[in-house]
Amino acid sequence: MQQGYATYEPEATKAVNEFYQEAKTLWKKERDFGIDHICTAVALLYLAITAVSLEAGAEYVALLGDCLEMSSRLGLFNANSFEAPRSTSSESPDWQRAVSQIAWALFNTVTYVEF
Repeated sequence: MQQGYATYEPEATKAVNEFYQEAKTLWKKERDFGIDHICTAVALLYLAITAVSLEAGAEYVALLGDCLEMSSRLGLFNANSFEAPRSTSSESPDWQRAVSQIAWALFNTVTYVEF
C-alpha cells in the first residue's frame, strides 16, 4: 500500500519501513520488562496501524492483541469481563480524560480496521 506522502517523496516509504522495524525491536525489549503504561498502549496502537499500512496483516493482529491485552490490564476497558470497570474517581480529571480518549481511540481503530 502506498503511503500518502510517499506519492510526493518516494524515499518516505524506506524511512517508514526502517522506523517500523526499529519500533518493533523496541517494543519487544519493552515487553520483556512486563511494565504496562498508557503511553506504551498508545504506541502499540500506532504500531499496529502502521502494520496495516505496510500490509503486514499477521503483525497487525499480534500487535493489536498486545495493545488490547495491555489496555485491559490498565483498566481502559474490560469488554470480556463481568466485573465492574476499575474506578478512576481518585485520578485527576486530566488523567481520566486521557484514559477516556485513549479508550475511544482503541475502539474506533478496532472497529474501523476490522469492519
